[in-house]
Amino acid sequence: MTMWEVLRPWCCGGAAALFTVGVWMGALRIRKARSMPLTEPVFLAVFAIIAALLLLNVDYARDYRPGGNLIKFLLQPAVVALAVRLYEKREMIRRNARAVAVGVIVGSVTGIVSATGLALLCGAPDAVALSLAPKSVTAPIAMGISGSIGGIESLTVGIVIATGIIGAMVGPELVRLIGIRNRVALGLAVGMASHGIGTARLMKDDEASGNHTASTMSGVGMTLNGLVTAILCPVIVQWLL
Repeated sequence: MTMWEVLRPWCCGGAAALFTVGVWMGALRIRKARSMPLTEPVFLAVFAIIAALLLLNVDYARDYRPGGNLIKFLLQPAVVALAVRLYEKREMIRRNARAVAVGVIVGSVTGIVSATGLALLCGAPDAVALSLAPKSVTAPIAMGISGSIGGIESLTVGIVIATGIIGAMVGPELVRLIGIRNRVALGLAVGMASHGIGTARLMKDDEASGNHTASTMSGVGMTLNGLVTAILCPVIVQWLL
C-alpha cells in the first residue's frame, strides 16, 4: 500500500468537507440576495454538489463520502442539542400544551401511516416502505429510526432532505392557502412536516415580520415529532406490515 493510498481518504475527505461547506455558504448568500422558493439553500446546495460530482467524475464512495462522514459525525451532538430548544421554549409549550400534544401525535401518526401505507399499496419492497416511515423527522433521528426498523438509512436521508426542501418551498404558502392564519398552527405544521429545513425558512420569514412565534413553534414541533416518531414508528410499521 502506497503512502497516497493511506492518505487519500483523509485528503479527499477534508477537501470534500470544505467543498460542501463552501457550497452551503454560497447558497446562503444567494438566498440572502434573492429570497424566493427556488433559492432554498438546501435545494441549491444539493443540486450544486450533485452537478459538480457528475461533471468532475468524482467517485462518490471513495473520494466524497469520507468528507460527508466528517459532517455526519456532527449530527449526533446535534440531536442532543435539540433538548436545549425544548427547555428554552418550555413556557410557550406550556401555554399551548393541548395544541402541541394533539398536533404532534396526530401529525406523527399521519406522517408514518401515509408514507409507509402508500408505498406498500404501490408495491414497494418492505425495506423501501420502511425507509419512508420517518421521512418527516430531522435527519439524525430519522437515520436511527430507519436502521432500527429495517429500512435503508441512505434512502431515508435522501427522502428526508427531499421532504424538507419541498416543505420549505411550498409549506407556508400551502398552509396559508387553506386559510390557516394562526402562527402556532403554522409553525407546528411546517416543523413537523419539513423539520429543520422548513424551520429555517420560517426563521427567515419571521426576521422580516418581527414575530418569531411561527419559527419557535416549528422548532418545538420538529423536536417533539422526532421523539414521538421514535416511539410510535416501530409499533405502527409492525401493524402496517
